[in-house]
Amino acid sequence: MAPETTAPATPPATPPTDPTTPPASPPALTPPGSLLTDPPPAPDDKTPPADPPPNPDDKTPPNPGDDPPQEETDDAPKGAPESYADFTLPEGVTVDAERTEAFKGLAKELNLTQEQAQQLVTFEAAKMRELLEAPYKLWFDTQEQWRQQIMADPEIGGDKLAANIAASSRLFQPSADNPLIKTTAEGQALTQALAATGAANHPDIVRFFVRLGQSMGEGSFVAGRAPQGDKPSAADLLFAKPKA
Repeated sequence: MAPETTAPATPPATPPTDPTTPPASPPALTPPGSLLTDPPPAPDDKTPPADPPPNPDDKTPPNPGDDPPQEETDDAPKGAPESYADFTLPEGVTVDAERTEAFKGLAKELNLTQEQAQQLVTFEAAKMRELLEAPYKLWFDTQEQWRQQIMADPEIGGDKLAANIAASSRLFQPSADNPLIKTTAEGQALTQALAATGAANHPDIVRFFVRLGQSMGEGSFVAGRAPQGDKPSAADLLFAKPKA
């Protein structure tokens, strides 16, 4: 028995090709273009366009929220005058001409108006007067404090003050009982010196003269003779040497 052979598989039938039918075309592709010959695509720019430059001929009114333009008025300061008029000074204050001219030169250099320069003069003059009066005010206040201390002093003040001052006043009058003052002019010169220096109101000075006047008294001593009794004379009290 002849071996059985298996016939090869028959390939599927292929439809006959029509030589007149062209083959199918591949899918169309978009060419990438050429960066050398084609302009690049415009970017997707969403930035708003810039505002055009202002037109000087544009008379468009400003926005309501804008500040109104500042207009020059006649009241605006115009700077230093050609020459400054005389400045007004407070009562009792004087400035020499040289210092005044120096200040005018400085004010002109700073371009100060007449009114502005006057304000500086008034301010500085008040400060100058205050500085000048300060030591005198201190002196008067001190004198008043001393006078109050004397009037309240338990030894020489109070209701005894008038009699004590009368007793001390004899020291400034020339008399046979007062060898300290030879002439009326000497007494006046001494009282003026004490008053000018303020010593006439110092409690210790006044107390000393009161005690000296009380010790002198009427007929307590005679010039050129030893003092009567054990009571020291005014000269002894005033010129006595300290004990060793």
